[in-house]
Amino acid sequence: MNKRLRKKKFRGEFRELGFRIAFRYPSDLAVSQSNDLLDRFYSEAIEGNGMVCAGWEDGAGWDAFATAHRPGKNVRRHGSVTEAQREAVEKWLRNEKAILRYSVGPLEDDWR
Repeated sequence: MNKRLRKKKFRGEFRELGFRIAFRYPSDLAVSQSNDLLDRFYSEAIEGNGMVCAGWEDGAGWDAFATAHRPGKNVRRHGSVTEAQREAVEKWLRNEKAILRYSVGPLEDDWR
């Protein structure tokens, strides 16, 4: 596959990595407390480590996929997260007392 197609299809040297995140908290947590937990998770663990993520809440937990964030008009818009970023999210989840259980997946291809 030539370079142009590898870039278009995010293959080879253009591959981008992210990882899956899931965590659970008590289902009887007040809405304001769960909102606060999710806000802190996003601002401290995700944005605080230069990432973005998309996911969904089911009332007692959250499932998401995190990927690199490249802000700015003239900055390359794509990229990969690092193992250090993945470990930082895992550490945040491990240290958060409101989290009952969590899983942080390995780095995987964003485009598969």
